[in-house]
Amino acid sequence: MIPVFRPLITKQNIKSVLSTLQRGEISGNFGLAIKQFETNFAKYIGCKYASTTSSGTTALHLALLGLGIKPGDEVILPNITFAATINSVLYIGAKPVLVDIEKESWNLNSSLIEEKITDKTKAIIVVHLYGYPCEMNTINKIAKNNNLLVIEDCAEALGSRYENLPVGLFGDAATFSFFGNKTITTGEGGMVVFKDDSVAIIARQLRDHGMSKEKRYWQEVVGFNYRLTNLQAAVGVAQMERLDFFVQKKRDISKKYNDVLKSIDYLILPKDCNEFYNSFWLYTFFIKPNPKFNRDSLIKFLGDKGVEARRVFYPLNQMPPYIDYSDKEPYEVSNFFSENGLSLSTSYSLSDNDIEYICSSIDLYFKTL
Repeated sequence: MIPVFRPLITKQNIKSVLSTLQRGEISGNFGLAIKQFETNFAKYIGCKYASTTSSGTTALHLALLGLGIKPGDEVILPNITFAATINSVLYIGAKPVLVDIEKESWNLNSSLIEEKITDKTKAIIVVHLYGYPCEMNTINKIAKNNNLLVIEDCAEALGSRYENLPVGLFGDAATFSFFGNKTITTGEGGMVVFKDDSVAIIARQLRDHGMSKEKRYWQEVVGFNYRLTNLQAAVGVAQMERLDFFVQKKRDISKKYNDVLKSIDYLILPKDCNEFYNSFWLYTFFIKPNPKFNRDSLIKFLGDKGVEARRVFYPLNQMPPYIDYSDKEPYEVSNFFSENGLSLSTSYSLSDNDIEYICSSIDLYFKTL
């Protein structure tokens, strides 16, 4: 089986972990690996401070808390995203407001945002879905005009760029994930960055049980244990060294998919251009509606050929925990996305023969109809 996800663990990863073990720096947020990982990551994004977290989800939670989102506040977010985005809003007791996505990028539809804004709206969470950057200039303009905060969920988009700048630089806060299926991985883990240094200090304190920085074991606020371990950070340091290679490899694989699959009229392929630089966390494409075939039958066909393909996310408004936040709208684009989209691997370990086999299997599916 050619899997969708296959993280690349190298000799550098092993060496970095061994060095951390030899220094006896395993837990806590004070080790060399943690500091180096945060410094290297901040330099890559182009921000001043970056704080490691135990996951991308806890990074989102800290971003919202650090920015002062409170129970009863409203937070706008796209109807298509992984559940962590909406869950982090609900953790605080804030109200998620779901907005449909647009047809071109499959990201938050900026033209629908303003009609959702009320006097309780405090923030917009944008999700750079499957590696494709959001249109940040338009969204930031809306936010500025309405005195709203912007949080970038970059869990799937490390290495993506908008107007030649890394995603994560455009919001008041941005979050990243290092889960095992992400572009770089620490097994579990995340990172949060803030535009305002004073907010970053608040988030760091909340991450570490709410403990005073000057007075050890003195709790100033109720906090959380959202820390990354030094062993995980050591893997992250080694992974960061090859991040540019990983992103370019994913883009090269996606171009090879595009070159072959563009000849199949039944498919809508992902976009990429200079302004919207896609890191292709996965290669996600869509099947045009047709009574003779559907997305699920293609996934089964590929599975029988030893190729794993995955459906895309379900719309949030359809799932039991989130139905009440949907305003009972049709969310037509979200439904199309969910019913017709699938993802292929962009794993660094894929060979040209693997890619050729995957593409020929897709071509064979349509030829046998």
